[in-house]
Amino acid sequence: MMFYLLGACSGENTKNIEDLAEIADFEDFWGDTEIVHSPRLHRLQHEQWKNAASSLLSFDATSYANTFVQQPLLDPFSQYREEYWVHPLLFHNYQIAAEQIARGVRLESEWYAEIVPQDAREGGVSFSPVWDSDELFEEEPILLGGESISFSVDIPYGAPYLFSVLVGLEDICLGQSALFQLKVDGEVKTESILNDTDLSIRVELEEGQSDIEFLFVHDCAQGFISIEEISASGWPDLGETRLDEEGIRIWLEAFTSSAFRRDLLDNEQEFWMDVFEQGAIEIASGDDIADGVEWVISAVLQSPHFLYRIEYSPDGEPLSKAELLTKLSFQICNKPPDAQMMEQIEREDFSRMYSEFLRDLLQQPCTKESLEKRHDQWMFLSTYANIFSEEDSWNPELNTLFQQEFRAFMQQLIFEEKGTVHDLYTADYTMANAEIAALYGEEAGDEFEKIQLNPEQRAGLLTMSGFLARDSDGGYPSPIHRGMVINWVFLCTELPNPPDSVSPLPDVEGEMTHRELVESYTGEGTCGESCHSIINPPGYALESFDVLGRWRTEDNGKPIDASGTFTFMDQGMVSWTSSVEFAQLLAQSREAHQCYVGNLFSFVHGREVEEEDEETIFVLTERSMRGRPILGLLHDLLMSNGFRYRGEQ
Repeated sequence: MMFYLLGACSGENTKNIEDLAEIADFEDFWGDTEIVHSPRLHRLQHEQWKNAASSLLSFDATSYANTFVQQPLLDPFSQYREEYWVHPLLFHNYQIAAEQIARGVRLESEWYAEIVPQDAREGGVSFSPVWDSDELFEEEPILLGGESISFSVDIPYGAPYLFSVLVGLEDICLGQSALFQLKVDGEVKTESILNDTDLSIRVELEEGQSDIEFLFVHDCAQGFISIEEISASGWPDLGETRLDEEGIRIWLEAFTSSAFRRDLLDNEQEFWMDVFEQGAIEIASGDDIADGVEWVISAVLQSPHFLYRIEYSPDGEPLSKAELLTKLSFQICNKPPDAQMMEQIEREDFSRMYSEFLRDLLQQPCTKESLEKRHDQWMFLSTYANIFSEEDSWNPELNTLFQQEFRAFMQQLIFEEKGTVHDLYTADYTMANAEIAALYGEEAGDEFEKIQLNPEQRAGLLTMSGFLARDSDGGYPSPIHRGMVINWVFLCTELPNPPDSVSPLPDVEGEMTHRELVESYTGEGTCGESCHSIINPPGYALESFDVLGRWRTEDNGKPIDASGTFTFMDQGMVSWTSSVEFAQLLAQSREAHQCYVGNLFSFVHGREVEEEDEETIFVLTERSMRGRPILGLLHDLLMSNGFRYRGEQ
């Protein structure tokens, strides 16, 4: 069944979380800032689909979402929904998931009663005896034309059964089709042309032992059919229905409104009643109500009104309360708004209380989890799994601990310390257990805890062990890799791609330090001078750290040189002699604040920063540079006109 295309204030320097809601009036806060464009359709990410399906149907939809084809993010800190077009394979994933979930509700009487409480039945028989091909065959059966596969099974109850068959069609001649037959005790129960590789057959079976035979007939001498999977489950008798037409309409209204996260339009009510009635025709099990429920669930899960978050408000107008809360919940928590959240719509003082509502939301576990995932993407944290070193102190477990350190540090800084962007790059602490603390020359217990670091050696993200270890190169620290990440991730510098013919650096020879080697190949007077004059200096600032991020004072017998010069937007050319000095300069730079704010903007709006967003980015960058906590910046974005209004598409 394919239903996818159905109609479809500034300057505060406080870290008190209570002050995040200090301005409750939207217009006083943002004034006449421009209402920027926004897509009207936002396709749900896989995690959001999982959470929406789980909430709607009271089950864990993880196993289905995990089968969906992955479409890569276009940016490390983004959830660009407007770019999430539906790949044909994803279309098929949606269809299969919808049909299987709908059939699952139909086959389990307790689940059915939970989803359709108006039709809680009595006297039914619920059972799902199952056998599958793993129990029946040691190897995957291969059938040539006219061959069959047969087996005997014990039927515990006389009832309808659902056979699911997955076949592989190999080298069937062009234009040829295979004839499929299912026989029970020698009697043909169903016969059809095999046009698809997924078969679903409903058959009445009697209690006792039965001989089952699958026959495939085709005329292509070279072709064959493989039986990849066979399974069967009992079709329960749900009992006598209690639902009349009025009850059907009540359930349809409640179920579809919940699925679409809005009230149905007048013309939609009759449309979904027609879909319900079509179920009895298409499934034809004899239980018209259950057939209708199954058909509707499958159709709803394939509808764009479920798969997308749709904004109906006119351009330039405020989002409706339901649209705003739905947008807020999906953007921040990756899930549809719950009943408690939707109760806010009924409040007459909704607009006045919205800022206070945000303050509470920003402390919820879903916000912490969502921000954690975004910062993982920002730091490309998954690449920490690839760290390798020949140092005796390294082991693969450290890679996982590096990831845990970063996540714990970000949670501590943002939610416990109410930290700022400046703090990201200057904090004199980290979160560590004994293994991580040892890399810093400190001590800690078995569990991660906050530890103070030497402020003359360490300052925030740039001097964290995992970051330094990930951006090393073989047996040497890599100022080029470290410098590229600082420019790209922390300063949002657009760097050109390196030439295709670039060769790796040779090993250090003689008394030369690794910095001297890098400088001789990429420094002044070389063909890479122009690019590496931007890339190398931030990397040189971290020369005091080895391949595992441990402090060092010498390289190849010579004193470490971590000095450098760099040009920032508002500071001009600056100089430093140590990593901590450079971190302080970076933390004071407009680029670092503007870069982080832009990433946060993309997270909230689900799209890239564009030229028309400059005013919003400027206002928030100013607030960040004056000490606004990161949670405060997030609060401000969610208060902005650009978030609360429908922008032009």
